[in-house]
Amino acid sequence: MSLAKDPRPPHAARHPITKTMGGMGFKPINAIMKRLFIPRKLYASLTLSCLLMTATLGEVRLPSIIGNHMVLQREQANPIWGWADAHESINIHIGDQRVQTKAAADGGWKVTLEPLPVGGPYSMRIEGKNTLLLENIMVGEVWICSGQSNMQWSINASNDPDLEKLTAHYSNIRLVTVPRVGTQEPQSDFEGQWQPCSPETVGNFSAVGYFFGRQLHQTLNIPIGLINHAWGDRLPKPGYVEIFSRRMHAMSLCWNAGKKPNLMRLSSRP
Repeated sequence: MSLAKDPRPPHAARHPITKTMGGMGFKPINAIMKRLFIPRKLYASLTLSCLLMTATLGEVRLPSIIGNHMVLQREQANPIWGWADAHESINIHIGDQRVQTKAAADGGWKVTLEPLPVGGPYSMRIEGKNTLLLENIMVGEVWICSGQSNMQWSINASNDPDLEKLTAHYSNIRLVTVPRVGTQEPQSDFEGQWQPCSPETVGNFSAVGYFFGRQLHQTLNIPIGLINHAWGDRLPKPGYVEIFSRRMHAMSLCWNAGKKPNLMRLSSRP
């Protein structure tokens, strides 16, 4: 009787997929990749990706609203939050304050800083399994510039945009813009970063927000943080379309019945 030939190539026969160690099955990544006939370049790329993913899993992370050049609100406690490994110890240092906490089971963490003296710049050190260092932090007034088209209107579209940009040398006015990303779900973060106001950074910022912040800065002589969160022609809040439709239907019923509708009652908010 003839023996059946092993269909595996010689290198696969020399590298068994599973080795037994202490009663447990371990699968060497080298043997698995070779057994699956993955090209060498792709194998190297996958190995590097796995290493990078492993390196970033436990890193302390912060939302975009907390970063270099940010402004903290004066005369009040300020929250600082982020993400890390579950139950990871987090230490925050700023000025003469030292605050410690532990990440929750879902990795989220939050601390509250006591009010800091107006001015700066401050540095904030956040330590966990890795260390983050935030620089050029100021303490002053923080304002959210929210609204629709009037608030979204940029310096580039306003009167004398070239002159406004050329004179926008205000390093203690800090700007951050929340990008217009359509969603009906609450978001925990966005893509953006704080920037000192300059001719290079002010052009696409809200004109109303900038002029307001500039006036505050010149009047109060303190740092100003402006968060641009405006969206022209945005959709109404969920539920308002349904409410409007019901009111229009009620109005049409009144007219069809020969009655004059109570416009004040129909137009009032719920």
